[in-house]
Amino acid sequence: MQKRWSFSFSLSTSRAVVINQLFRFLSGISFQIFLTHSALSAVQIGVFETIIFAWVSISFFWVNAYINIVLIFLNDPKFEKSNIETFLARQFVLTAGVNFVFTIVFAFIFSPQIFKMAPFIFLFWAAQIFLNATNFIEPKLIAEKKPQQILEFGVLNLLLPYILLGLLIFLGINTFYAVGFFFCFSGIVFLVFMAQHFNYKKPDNNVNYMRAEFLKSVSPLIAYAATNNFTTIFTQSLVLEFYKVQPDKFAIYRYGARELPFTLAITNGFGFSAITQLQSENDFSRFREDSKKILLQIFFITWVLLLTSRWTIPFIFSYKFSAAIPFFNLNLLLVLSRALMPQIILRAKNAQLPILYAGIVETIFIILLSFVLTPKFGAMGVLFSVVVGFIFEKIVLAIILKTKFNIALKNYTPIGYYAVLSCITLVLYFWVTL
Repeated sequence: MQKRWSFSFSLSTSRAVVINQLFRFLSGISFQIFLTHSALSAVQIGVFETIIFAWVSISFFWVNAYINIVLIFLNDPKFEKSNIETFLARQFVLTAGVNFVFTIVFAFIFSPQIFKMAPFIFLFWAAQIFLNATNFIEPKLIAEKKPQQILEFGVLNLLLPYILLGLLIFLGINTFYAVGFFFCFSGIVFLVFMAQHFNYKKPDNNVNYMRAEFLKSVSPLIAYAATNNFTTIFTQSLVLEFYKVQPDKFAIYRYGARELPFTLAITNGFGFSAITQLQSENDFSRFREDSKKILLQIFFITWVLLLTSRWTIPFIFSYKFSAAIPFFNLNLLLVLSRALMPQIILRAKNAQLPILYAGIVETIFIILLSFVLTPKFGAMGVLFSVVVGFIFEKIVLAIILKTKFNIALKNYTPIGYYAVLSCITLVLYFWVTL
């Protein structure tokens, strides 16, 4: 008998989404791994991380807000499919265009420093213009329930470019030319997906109405992304101030605070898969049962990473970043907030403003706690403030969900599972670190 998947998505579709999320996050850290094993010193890598931190802070933060809303709109019966595709095509091009402008401005300001250190770095990040814009394809394929094409997209857009880049470098090709090929390949994939997946017919009045509705829904999420981005800028600026702008120390913090993407891929994939189903039903029992499986997976992965971090971090990022292990272990406690998922239900109900309000409260909480803890605990105090702040945000969202929609935490969260798994995680953390 074939195993039944509780959501209307088939098992293969849900797995395809999770695999794609894993591809996405692994590709995101692959170049950083390459840098740590290159001839660049920790100071040079720190300069790179400082510059990239500034760049990402002003460019890519709003794209995820667009992608979340796209998935909701693709399942809205008010709009015809052809009109949705026409609208998405415009957003597709807009995303690439805006990031292109940011890149040109960034290059004008920082290019002398980048090219002096390593000219291939700018070219690599320029390729992210194409790869980031192409992410509009994934929610479209999820809504259409096409697992085969979801994986094809993941391989072509999220995995193959990085494999080819690594292969060229391994074969001894000059790094600048290898990254140049990576840039060109990413651009070709972008153009192919643009032509293959979107309708470019002349828009009608319904598209104009759709634009107004889209902007109404996406604006709170963009503001939420900007709020979270401000939190990141603040906390990392606080670390820079603590280390008196020592690039190598900042790089150690950045690599320690950068988690391996396994739990994030699982929860994001689960969230994407759940949103469509939750839009059409008010029974959260199946969501709750499936979240048990997700909790077991992400907590078990966290335990493995905690117990092996003293070996995995030097192996992945090289021994010159062994000092990042305490930051890495503390950052793993983000699983405590990640296992709480009220935001998925709010997004399925297109209730974006409560998410924004919770994000603002979270930012204020993290800033205040950071000012209290940083003087005594330094960068660890900053990271601890972020971990606690994320948990606080989920509590606020759960309260909003209860008061606004009368949906209690126990309706969609296996509280007993969560409590036991969280206690085990905290015990393991203190056992490893103390």
